[in-house]
This record gives sequence, structure tokens and C-alpha cells, in this order.
Amino acid sequence: MAQKQSNKYFQMIKYIQSLNKPTKLDIDIYGICFKDSQNTEYKRVDNKVSTIADKSYLFEYNVILNTPIESKYTGFFSWKFRAKTGMNKRVLFNLLKEKAYTQYEVINLCEPLAKPYLELSEINHPGFMELFTAICGDLGLKVSEPKHTIYSNFFIAKKDVFIEYQNQLRQAVELLEGKYKELAWMDSGYKGLPKERLKEATGLDHYTMHTFILERLLSVWIDNKAIKTLDLC
Repeated sequence: MAQKQSNKYFQMIKYIQSLNKPTKLDIDIYGICFKDSQNTEYKRVDNKVSTIADKSYLFEYNVILNTPIESKYTGFFSWKFRAKTGMNKRVLFNLLKEKAYTQYEVINLCEPLAKPYLELSEINHPGFMELFTAICGDLGLKVSEPKHTIYSNFFIAKKDVFIEYQNQLRQAVELLEGKYKELAWMDSGYKGLPKERLKEATGLDHYTMHTFILERLLSVWIDNKAIKTLDLC
């Protein structure tokens, strides 16, 4: 019995040590920063857009939409990714390798939510479902609670899938800036930066609906396209 316990102990130690060994994968992960004081262990890309004229209301999507996708897999993470998930780059890459990530088109790195994604979105951002349903309808997407809950852009996608997703985002942005502009500029109810700091950093009086629509579009789009997805967490 003691021998079996000892073997299990050393197997666990070996596993933990393996997570700390660097693994090289054909993945480009960008760490999006908004200020010079923010740091990331991934490829740093700065979003310095600070005016409505330059589309500050799109926040990180300015980077996601304007960065060429070149590697087999790509991801765009907030500079807070490690703090929010507890995963550093070595652990993430080892987990991806262990789970044979190349068998999938999208890898979801988000923990499940306490309530269904779209239901929770309407609770947190009143008016969300009306706008989201309209946008998806114009994009030819059927709306239902998604099988894979992806938020904060914590995902990695295969090159061709990410490029197609970028194109879908562009179509959604066009609708948000045109046909549904009035609804898109509603106050989302999100409480992030204090009002004065938000105004200073972006020119906005409140957080609009734009990014919350785009953030949830991915999960519904994946279902509609039957894209093979791995829930890593």
C-alpha cells in the first residue's frame, strides 16, 4: 500500500514539473494592453485608441479586427488573463498539448457561468437580447443559448476559422454603426472605470452595447457553424 501511495505521489510531482517546462507551439497569442504600465507574457499589442472618432467604443476589438492572422492558431488575451484564470503561459501551452488541441478548431479557455450566457447577459445589460437577436438575424445566425460559453476573448482559434470570424465581426460592427446605431449606443449598465476616467480614456460617457454584442457573437456563431470546439476548463 505504501509503495502504491509513493508511486502516485511521484507521478503527481512529475506531472506538476512537466507543466513548468516550456513548450513551443505554433500559436500566436497577443496580450492586449491599454496603458504603458500594464504587462503581458504574450506578444504585446497596445490599444491606444482614445477617441470616439477612432472607435474607442470597440475597445479590444480594434486590435482583433486589425491584426493579420498568420499562425496556425491565434488568440487575443487581456493583459489580465493570468490573474483571471490562474494560468501562466507555460501551464497553458502544456495543457493545450496534453489535450491534443490541433484536433479542434476553437479552444475555449473560460470557466462555465452560474446561469445561461444569454440569460445572464440580459440581466446584466438590459436591452441586450433585443439588439443581439436583431444583429444575429441580419447575419443569418439562429439565436439560442450556446453550448460553449466564451467570454473576455479567452479563446484560441485555427487560422482559417479566425479569419472567417474577423469577417463576421466586421459585418456585425457595420450593423452596430449603421442600422442599429441607436440601440448600440445605449448604456450597457456595465460598471468599469469611474465615469470621469472612462471619459478621459475613451471619450465615452458610458459603456455602450458594442463590445457586449461582439463578445457573445462568437459562441452563437460557433454553434451555427458547427465548429469543433474544445472546452479546456
